[in-house]
Amino acid sequence: MKIRISAIVLTFFLVSNISAQVPKSFYQNYESQPQKTDKRIGLEDSLVSIGPKITLSDFELYELAFLTVDSKGNIAGYDYQLEHIVYFPHDSLSDIKLLGNGVGNGPKEFRYPSDVKFDKDGNIWVTDKNASRITKWSPSGELLKSLPANRNYVRPAKLAVCNFKLYTVSEQYLPSGVMSVLTKGGKLLNSFQKIEDRMQRFPAYMNGEVTCHNENLFIVGSYKNYIRKYDSGGSIIFSRSVQSFEPNKEPMVTKDGKWYTRSDDARRVSGDVWVRNNKLYAGFSGNKNSWYYCLDTYNIEDGGYLRSYIFNHPVEDFTMSDTKIFVIEWDSKNDNRRLAVYKLPN
Repeated sequence: MKIRISAIVLTFFLVSNISAQVPKSFYQNYESQPQKTDKRIGLEDSLVSIGPKITLSDFELYELAFLTVDSKGNIAGYDYQLEHIVYFPHDSLSDIKLLGNGVGNGPKEFRYPSDVKFDKDGNIWVTDKNASRITKWSPSGELLKSLPANRNYVRPAKLAVCNFKLYTVSEQYLPSGVMSVLTKGGKLLNSFQKIEDRMQRFPAYMNGEVTCHNENLFIVGSYKNYIRKYDSGGSIIFSRSVQSFEPNKEPMVTKDGKWYTRSDDARRVSGDVWVRNNKLYAGFSGNKNSWYYCLDTYNIEDGGYLRSYIFNHPVEDFTMSDTKIFVIEWDSKNDNRRLAVYKLPN
């Protein structure tokens, strides 16, 4: 009897101790406000192509991802087949440069990068997820900085580069929060946003895109179907749902204890989000292989929906400058992927 009572007491102590270590905000879930309309506006407005289209296979680029553009129009991304950063000079987009030394554990090698972003000086930042580090590169391929992982960003996935700060989204759950604000020297300033649902933490955070504007952080959650805005301290300013347009009907599923994404025919907000002209732009996927079929615009003050524009071809990725949209799209026969340029709508 004494043994049984002792076991009960010990169990209660362990549970209480674990609960005491988990902050209340761990379980907090921000309910996204619905949009004020249940349909998209301006779907007759097609985006206008304004430049030559480069067939990527001509340059042996078959798995290019994470497009980013700097203020001069230089473009960068990462190709998973070549396992290099790909740099497109603005004056000749076909004169590409490959940066890095391929796959490996060396300082200039890669182990599954998850995001690529330019800073205001034209340098390239990469979150090298499986290497658990953030690296900074010059356009010529010089490794300028390597920020090793610490307990605050164990496996950095998504990245937003502001004037003086880095925002990262970690793939793993961290007691301090999955989002971190760092100096460009790697010093942690703040961590925030506890996990909403431990069972679905992976798709809630890694699958999405982040950007920053005026030191505010914007994040689009691909599978949660929300747009959120945070201040630099981690306080949420708004969370708006896009599910009132085209809700995902397919639930998250598990198989062999692992989480899998929604079915390919589930339409969802994409992981791409940018702030230009005081508007927030986000892609919205079509119903085939998660291709984007339209570009949505939202109010940056409250996340309210404004208008949509149609891509002329299925798009896999895009990035934006002040006047242009650069996309990876398929041709009319869906045979070749190409880099194309479109005019940014007013």
